[in-house]
Amino acid sequence: MTAIRRPARAPLAAGIVAAVLAWAPPAQAALVLTDLTTRTESFDTFDGTAATVPTDFTAGGLFTFGSPGRVLTSGTSPYNSTPGWYALNDNGSTSDVAFGARTNATNGSGTLTWAVTNGTGQPLTGLQLVFDVERYSTSGSGNRIDVTWSPDNVTYGTAGLAGDTQTTIGSGGTADTVLADPVIIADRAVALTQTIADGETVYLRFFWNPVSGGARPHFGIDNLELTAVVPEPGSLALAGGAAVALLVRRGRRRRA
Repeated sequence: MTAIRRPARAPLAAGIVAAVLAWAPPAQAALVLTDLTTRTESFDTFDGTAATVPTDFTAGGLFTFGSPGRVLTSGTSPYNSTPGWYALNDNGSTSDVAFGARTNATNGSGTLTWAVTNGTGQPLTGLQLVFDVERYSTSGSGNRIDVTWSPDNVTYGTAGLAGDTQTTIGSGGTADTVLADPVIIADRAVALTQTIADGETVYLRFFWNPVSGGARPHFGIDNLELTAVVPEPGSLALAGGAAVALLVRRGRRRRA
């Protein structure tokens, strides 16, 4: 009997693989934790443009960047009603910039995502995050900065997070004609109680969340501090103790 030869399918499969690879979105650059040293980010080189967003962060959502970048300085800059991302500058200081935004009812919300990779050579039992929230103008509406996380940069939530996952930006009054000195809600503290394998990447997301109508303030985040957590013999489980250990750090730093 003559053998039936099936057509080779390797070229088709190879073509499909090549096409998939060609269309795959680029991976977000990540902060690689190689030890337990606290890592910081103060956004002092951010000038309101996409090009100056730190490389391990990604700005998303419906906010846009200005061209040139939108920079507001407390005490001198007039209130700007344009929604989007802003570099918020404290009294003209070049060494004190917050990563900020202004929301409105139509463009919704924005996100800033921090990709963090465990490169310590051992599993981590979580991460500790401290940051400041700053408001540079008054508002007739309620707004929040929420913190969520994801293991895959697709599905985000708060399960596994403890601490200040929501920070309310107080409402009241009308928009400032000139931005005032920032109101600083210092030392927000969040603990991620999640085992992170060596080489694994997790994603921490800040979510600018408009929660009611009216005038919108300019508000942002600053002075981030991130610390890896490893299990210690005889210590409390992270889920029971890390949030408390993190929260007691509040008040340890204030601006001069």
